[in-house]
Amino acid sequence: MTAFTAANAVAFRRLNRYDFDFAGTGAFPDVSIMMMRGVPLWAWAAAAGLYVAAAAAATELAWHRGLDALTDAGTHRLDLYAASLRSELGRYEILPALAACRGSIKVLLEAPRTARRALLPAVNYYLEAINKYAGSVAVNVIDLDGKVIESSNWNQPVSFVGTNVAYRPYFADSITSGSDRFFGIETNTGQPGLYFASAVRGKQKVLGATTVKISVDQLETAWRVPNEAAMVVDDNRVVVISTVPAWKFTALASMPAKRQQQIEASRQYAGGKVETLGYERLDDWRNGVWFARLPDWSHPGRERRYLVMSHSAPPAGDAIMLVLDLAGARRQQQLAFSFVIGAFLIALLYGLYAVQRRRTIAECLRAQDALQSANDRLEATVQQRTAALVRAIDACVMNFGTSIGIPLDGQHLPLATHVQQLQDIAKQLVQTQLRRWPSLATRQVRKTNSSNCCSLNFTGIACQH
Repeated sequence: MTAFTAANAVAFRRLNRYDFDFAGTGAFPDVSIMMMRGVPLWAWAAAAGLYVAAAAAATELAWHRGLDALTDAGTHRLDLYAASLRSELGRYEILPALAACRGSIKVLLEAPRTARRALLPAVNYYLEAINKYAGSVAVNVIDLDGKVIESSNWNQPVSFVGTNVAYRPYFADSITSGSDRFFGIETNTGQPGLYFASAVRGKQKVLGATTVKISVDQLETAWRVPNEAAMVVDDNRVVVISTVPAWKFTALASMPAKRQQQIEASRQYAGGKVETLGYERLDDWRNGVWFARLPDWSHPGRERRYLVMSHSAPPAGDAIMLVLDLAGARRQQQLAFSFVIGAFLIALLYGLYAVQRRRTIAECLRAQDALQSANDRLEATVQQRTAALVRAIDACVMNFGTSIGIPLDGQHLPLATHVQQLQDIAKQLVQTQLRRWPSLATRQVRKTNSSNCCSLNFTGIACQH
């Protein structure tokens, strides 16, 4: 416990007086206007401003740190997706060229149509074997008219044999340029897939083409992760691979009418009109990272803001995009805001406790001043009354001695001796009374001080007698 010295008490009284004195004039302002719970209003305003600034700075810092963490994790994941896509599709890209080098396929395409039936079994078994080994959907052989004359699924209920694909861009491009890739929806089955095509060349001319169709369902399944979405966009800005089924075969931007007609003619996306996704690019965050507004995959019919990043994605399409939910960054903001609130509540409680303790100390010091003043007044009153009583007794004794004394040769009669004894007894009584009155006053002051000290010790303040 801290003991207050006289100097500390005087300084505290001065400080307390200046807190309530208005401009040193001795006039007291309206406390209900200038003070609130013993704290000046400017202090409350400063604390509120500091709280707002700290909360804004903390939430902004947490937001940026959350976005940085999302960006770093998304970049790493996007690299993995791009690598897996290249690895998964790269092993199929060479299959059409290998099939085009097969002698039995060249002989089939060079033979007249009436002589092809005898050559089909050998080609069928070869196509079945290569399709099973590679794990693709189908391997086809196409003549120059665009007709599928042989397929690995020749013996399946839904076979591609006899289908004409002359309208498909990958057929025409492979005949003219040697190879091509194409993402589209199969007209026979309605199943989307990626097509790789390669021209079959004879000694002097192109005989036809071979194609390999693969499915991307396994990729979409492997890429499904909570709070994010991955998609591959082709050169038409159409989503061809997506972990959100509702986004597939929708365009990120509106398409020109001429381009829309070409897509409908090729029946690339099942021959229908390509609808827009509702994608809107917003502010940029970093190089290759930006904010975008997209349909909410967890609440259909709503839109949300996401963090989007992109990576080139050959040979499947133009780019692979990763869409990240901002819920993680928002949670960090909420945690930072909660921390600021907790810190300011603790500081506020401590400040109110300090103000209350200061007011208690001031009240105790004022009580001590009042007791000391009362004690001084009591002692002065006792001294005044004692002096008056002594003077009155002396006057009475002298008057009594004078009235009954009989001087003889400079001495009193025997009766004067009794008068002197009476005067001594009166003085002793006065001295005893003088000793008793200060003692009673002192005990009264000590009793009052003891009760106050008990109150101070209860609030954590030590008293010194």
